[in-house]
Amino acid sequence: STIVYSEENDATLGYDTAPYSNVWTLGQTDQDALVALTATNDALYCFRANSTTKITGAVTPDFTSSGVRDAASETIGTQSPWSVYVHDDSMVFFLDGLGRPQVFVGGRLLDPPLWRDFRETCVGVDPAAASLLLAESWYDPETRLVCMGVVEIGQSLQNAALCFLPTTLQAAAVFRGYTFNRMGVVVNASGRQVLMHLSSDGYAYDHGTETGVLWDDELNAGTETIVHIVESPALGYDPVMDKRWKRGDFIFRTPTDMTVTVTYSTSRGQSDATSLTP
Repeated sequence: STIVYSEENDATLGYDTAPYSNVWTLGQTDQDALVALTATNDALYCFRANSTTKITGAVTPDFTSSGVRDAASETIGTQSPWSVYVHDDSMVFFLDGLGRPQVFVGGRLLDPPLWRDFRETCVGVDPAAASLLLAESWYDPETRLVCMGVVEIGQSLQNAALCFLPTTLQAAAVFRGYTFNRMGVVVNASGRQVLMHLSSDGYAYDHGTETGVLWDDELNAGTETIVHIVESPALGYDPVMDKRWKRGDFIFRTPTDMTVTVTYSTSRGQSDATSLTP
């Protein structure tokens, strides 16, 4: 794989155009094609399907010899270029070759891995290359979560999002309920950042804001509500002891009157659905 680059502070000069020869062939043990490149102020990350290289150093005329190459990971890379997302210039989120969430923090791969609290959900992620290619990541300004869209087995589009708190790198929720081609953050007419997604029906959907006037999300036909499904992390679990709970209290806050359906799952099965109305 070969990288060409511009002159320092001038994107109009350089590259492999005479009299410049700003070309670098990344000759490494892993000779698979590059899948994605992303940068922080400290390093350039080069992703292959099963490995990741980190390049540090100033981009000078002798960058090809002065740049320091380190194997950020010799076994973990990505097949999902749109899943690579840099947050706060210090964390690089991505889905690995099996569709599992990973993150580099300060140049090091998080250990234990980011996906550990989603291990059962990750079993259902489609590992086929065509599905992994669709996956993407984004930051939700309303919930302040980093979300990673995935295609689950049996689906042809992204249908679930694994969400994390970037402040603690803890699992926050799984969002399901609709499929989407692309998810992105846009600025609305009020100058506020909101989420929108593109759907296979040819429409773009504004997710609205919690305190805004647009909150009752509907499909274009106007006859079917977009269902939002949120799955929380496991609560009160123990990998060794068998626990039995006599009662569980849950508090929900909704911005308007709406019906909330609640179910819970244990190692012994799933409960019947309970509908809560104001």
